Amino acid sequence: MRGIMPPRGFNETEEARIKEALIHSGRERFAKTGLKKTSINDLTKAAGIAQGTFYKFFDSKELLYFTLLKQEEEAVREMLFTDFQSVAKITPRQFARILSKALLIIEQMPVLARVMRTEEFDLLVRKLPSDILTEYDEVDPFNFTSLMNHWKLQGQMDKSLSVEVLNGVIKLVFQLSLHHQDVGEEVFEESLTFIIESVSEKMFKEGKGKK
Repeated sequence: MRGIMPPRGFNETEEARIKEALIHSGRERFAKTGLKKTSINDLTKAAGIAQGTFYKFFDSKELLYFTLLKQEEEAVREMLFTDFQSVAKITPRQFARILSKALLIIEQMPVLARVMRTEEFDLLVRKLPSDILTEYDEVDPFNFTSLMNHWKLQGQMDKSLSVEVLNGVIKLVFQLSLHHQDVGEEVFEESLTFIIESVSEKMFKEGKGKK
């Protein structure tokens, strides 16, 4: 991938240690001060390395941020697919439980949660190379088309529903989950649960696909 440079002057163990230190410092600093207010000096100081060493691993702080974002998205996606695939016959209650679990995990992801509740992603894409953005756009981490088609074939999901629309609905649920203050803290949890359960009931009808 363009923009991530192979480190020079370090052995394999040192490379792994330094990169992990940058990942750790990036996750902490970006969560605390955001992309715009975090400097390369902040990142390298927290990682305990010289500022020039940073550029042997990443061309910019935006590429480090992007790396963290992809890691967190993949972690959530893997959890969702693992949990969904572990269920022999999906039901509305099971789907709602797994989706709710994913939302709790996202709130604990420092970069992903920040991207979803701020305009930081717009700042990020303005700084990333076009080929990286193109590659990213082609891979949607929260696209469940294959699973939904499987559930339809198994007669577990309402076959009349559009997979594209359902993917959009799930993305909206993810977005809504990070707007506590806009919805109102006193009703937020109950409101979100209502939406998740309503979507789940519409999709699965207690595990019986509509003919």
